[in-house]
Amino acid sequence: MELKIMSDDITSHSDFPPWLPLAVANWIDENRTHPEHVRGRDLIDRLASDEKLRTLWNELQKKKRTGFVYAPNKKALETICGTCPDDESERQGIALIWLFKQLLHFSIAPQTAATMASYQSEVEQLKNRARMLREEADDTEKLPPMAGGIDWRGAASGMRAKADVLEQKIRLIGERRLILENDRHNKDGLQTGADVSAMFNALFGKPLYEQSAAIANALTGQRVTFEQIRHVTKTHHCSVTFAPQRR
Repeated sequence: MELKIMSDDITSHSDFPPWLPLAVANWIDENRTHPEHVRGRDLIDRLASDEKLRTLWNELQKKKRTGFVYAPNKKALETICGTCPDDESERQGIALIWLFKQLLHFSIAPQTAATMASYQSEVEQLKNRARMLREEADDTEKLPPMAGGIDWRGAASGMRAKADVLEQKIRLIGERRLILENDRHNKDGLQTGADVSAMFNALFGKPLYEQSAAIANALTGQRVTFEQIRHVTKTHHCSVTFAPQRR
């Protein structure tokens, strides 16, 4: 679904608390009739009003003289969302909408073995596409520069640029390398918190451990602390995967 900021003609939303970012509230209203939103309306409204997320939204809306305290990285925003407008407030709004969509995803789709397999498959596909583009660029560059009236050097450069984008996406997704024993009572919370922290780091350049822990608590109902999230992310520089259940 396209990430879009509505105009400022909507200035209040009686259905949502005042601390929910206006861009997110507008996006929810704009998409009320979308089939996915109709099916998940209760979850969307509940997540938009969850008091446990108040600190998160307030923090991400803080500003200083030079702009937002947690401003999204422009290149990361363009890579993940496909757009990066010049206006600072619009960029922030798009980043917060994307973040809200990811929280919905975490709420709806727990990381099961099947989704993890799908996840790893996506990473491998991106790697293969990037590798093939680089190989094709190398072959293309061997052709006479303007054979057939085509700028083959420029074509090769374009292929490498596409490969760069794919590899950046892989880095933003983050490969899961850490395997934890699954007898932990809060394994879902730890995994969600580590994933959210990696997402924050990719978009804002900061892992936001405390906010990641709060989100994990809200989404999974399991108690995790920012120290736990900080430990797994700083020690292993990655998100979390849990070992199969022992028989």
